[in-house]
Amino acid sequence: MISFQIATSQEKDNILALMQKIYPTYSYNQAFFEWEYLQNPVGKAKIFIAKDKHKIIGKYSLTPHLLIENKQYYYIWRIQNVMIDPDYRKQGIFFELMSYAHDLQHWTNQDVFWGFPNQNSFPYFQKYGFEVQNTYTFWVHEGDAFPSKSNTNYLVKEESDFSFFTNEIFLSFYENEENSINLVKDKNYLTWRYIDKKDAKYEIYTIRQKEDIVGYFVLKKYTNAANQVSLHICELKVKEHNKTATGFCLAFCIEKKISYQAKILNTFLVFPAMQEILENLGFVKQETDRKVIFWKGLCENEAIQHKLHFSLGDNDIF
Repeated sequence: MISFQIATSQEKDNILALMQKIYPTYSYNQAFFEWEYLQNPVGKAKIFIAKDKHKIIGKYSLTPHLLIENKQYYYIWRIQNVMIDPDYRKQGIFFELMSYAHDLQHWTNQDVFWGFPNQNSFPYFQKYGFEVQNTYTFWVHEGDAFPSKSNTNYLVKEESDFSFFTNEIFLSFYENEENSINLVKDKNYLTWRYIDKKDAKYEIYTIRQKEDIVGYFVLKKYTNAANQVSLHICELKVKEHNKTATGFCLAFCIEKKISYQAKILNTFLVFPAMQEILENLGFVKQETDRKVIFWKGLCENEAIQHKLHFSLGDNDIF
């Protein structure tokens, strides 16, 4: 008989064994487990498991994050690393485990859940009542022509960490964004996400106007399965969505792509006005069939739902 429960610390090794069985080429090890589920500065993850007697055959995890809107904070839980042992699939266990995680816990109206499901799991989330927030679209640059950077008021500086990101600077990025909702990414969060994660290498940059920091971005150099070098813009944040500074940043990223001899450079549309900048620099819209899904709380308000824009880094594939 299959049973469901919240995982305890004693079950970490068995959970890892399941993760490694299903995804043997991923960097799922003790260090990853502790980073992903235990060291998040917002709080520890909730991990729900399905068991056949003493054997763990399913896992459903929720990682906490914070949203900010008009200086109001909300919890949001990212659904990730959901998996069922191949020997137990097509028995309804995925749906039962999801139901256990969401129905039997003491959630409140303010709790929001979101994720980036693959096409195999999406129908189950849809059946449960999750709504599609949007279909995420890549913007891809594949050319090898150096862009023109006509504005010389800005410069880009590579940083070794996020020590530059003081609370004052953090607040300055959000105080004029009344019409949007953002994941809270303060210095502690960014350090955890990009410095403490040991299985990937990220490059951190600030955009400066004289000595004032007007933006920052994070790049990830990556070799795909076809052995092609790619470059992801994981984060891009510019004060007041300044178009000139954004264009300067994207032009710099194109130059990095060319210097790395990377095949592609890609990003998400971080804010609507960014589309014109991307098109002017030769980025091409690449549709995908991957969905961003929501359930409960904020997603019930359609006006609020469409104010939230994600970056590549909000999906830890990147």
